[in-house]
Amino acid sequence: MKLTLHKADLWDAIQTVQSSVSSKSTLPVLSNFLIHVGKFDGQSMPKVRIEATDLEVGVKCGLKSEILEEGKVTVPAKKFGDLIREMPQNQNIEIFS
Repeated sequence: MKLTLHKADLWDAIQTVQSSVSSKSTLPVLSNFLIHVGKFDGQSMPKVRIEATDLEVGVKCGLKSEILEEGKVTVPAKKFGDLIREMPQNQNIEIFS
């Protein structure tokens, strides 16, 4: 997975999805975001989506980005959010795994 996106767009998506991240769970993956770059619902072009769930409520948020390679990765929601928040404004961010 490899993509480039604008910090403001990513930060807006993180704030939207953050509400469904589980803070107290026996499943550690529920405290993560899923960043999914791929084709959804029969679309011809790949899109970026950030998802989170607490097994009762799930939130998905689409993003504008430059996609270089499709894939999926989970990242710790709190750490990832803190890291993105501290980055300078008007910055492009490249994410790859």
